Amino acid sequence: FQGLNLEKVAKISEEYVDFMQELKQEYAIAFPQIIGQAALNLLGKAEDNLVLNGTAFNENQTIPVFKKINHPIALFHFYLAKAMLCYILKKPEMALKNAKNAEKYKASCSGMYGVALNNFYYSLGLLASFSKAKIKQQKEILKQVAILQETMKIWAFYAPTNFQHKYDLVEAETMRIFGDKWEASELYDRGIQSAKNNGFLHEEALANELAAEFYLANNREK
Repeated sequence: FQGLNLEKVAKISEEYVDFMQELKQEYAIAFPQIIGQAALNLLGKAEDNLVLNGTAFNENQTIPVFKKINHPIALFHFYLAKAMLCYILKKPEMALKNAKNAEKYKASCSGMYGVALNNFYYSLGLLASFSKAKIKQQKEILKQVAILQETMKIWAFYAPTNFQHKYDLVEAETMRIFGDKWEASELYDRGIQSAKNNGFLHEEALANELAAEFYLANNREK
């Protein structure tokens, strides 16, 4: 979530898992396991990068248990991690599905940074699926993004360091859909610069990638 080196994230997560096992903190251990496996997936160290199965976590075995014992915090972070993975790996429909699932559990995670992240990836997933949606669905997508952005706007006002670039990037993607190329271009640049200034390397990269796709779609190779 901070944009740290993925190898470091995987190592730290493994250390936290070992520490929690020593303290018998079985309820809390799921969080570093999920994050650790997400990092490994992004490093290409999983058979299927869209499935959180590997040395740190196994979703096929563990998620049914979480649902059975009602572990909403673990389920929220699982679906958030899946939404991020799917979006980054260009599977927006899957990202959207997982973000929606995460929303079901967000009440148990009030005050956690992940709630804001799910807002961000939920919006991006909605906008990425816009072109394939029917007209009625497109109206619903824009309505839902506007609702999510109202909340993000409040967070950006009080904590621009963390949230302004997220707000700007979603606005850029929205302007792309509306065909306002100049406004989209300005917002991509603003989001990239804000993410860079505040140390969100991974979200700076994401903003650059989306901006590049926008320019290439408009035959602007530079």
